Amino acid sequence: MTQKNGVDKYWGDPSAEIILLTSADRGKTFDVVPISKPDSNLPNWMPGIERPFGPHPIAGVPAFLYTHGGPGESLTGGAGTEVIFVRLAK
Repeated sequence: MTQKNGVDKYWGDPSAEIILLTSADRGKTFDVVPISKPDSNLPNWMPGIERPFGPHPIAGVPAFLYTHGGPGESLTGGAGTEVIFVRLAK
């Protein structure tokens, strides 16, 4: 990503959003599913996929955890970063 001033910025850029790519043809084509609600001021980023687990093959629909908020300057004071949980539907 290049900012208006020409500086490349990736870490915590407000344009970051979470999407899910799915493919029914082993990666030849993809469907794009938006996960995060766009916010022009704060990034939605750092996703993690939570999957059901157990002794059997993976079953069930995964869920997402991601952060909403910019990179922190320190660990105390100021605005915090939200952690969002999204359970996907079949």
